[in-house]
Parts: sequence; C-alpha cells; structure tokens
Amino acid sequence: MKIAQASRTVDSQILGHLLGDFSVLDLAYGAAVEIKPEAAPDFYLVHIPVSGYAELHLGGKKLISTPETISISSPSMLSY
Repeated sequence: MKIAQASRTVDSQILGHLLGDFSVLDLAYGAAVEIKPEAAPDFYLVHIPVSGYAELHLGGKKLISTPETISISSPSMLSY
C-alpha cells in the first residue's frame, strides 16, 4: 500500500467478522491509497465503498466501485 498524495497521512482501521469460510471486512484508510494485492486464486472480493471510490484493474479491464455501484472480483480475474 502507498499513499496516493505525499502530503497526506493514513489513519487506517480494519473491522471484521469471521463466519466460517466467509468474512466481512470494513477497511478505512483516511486518505487516498494505492494497493496492489497478490493474486487471490481461491476467493471472491466484493467491493462496496461507503464513500469515495475504488478503482480496480481486473482481467485487463478497469472497474470503478462507488457507494452506488459495487464490483465483484472472482478467482479467475487476475489484477494487474
């Protein structure tokens, strides 16, 4: 993870609930960040921003998630 604007600081928070093989995580950063995750071949990710937006690069396509539009990445969609 890196901060998108050098003049900002990150005030991160992670809240989670584990339900067997299913988990729900609430991630907050307090600033714009860029995250480049490793490949996730065995799980789905549902992106639902509460505010702002998330820009995802999956399977050669750019997806934008907002509070009005969610995105789901599957194990077969590799990020770049």
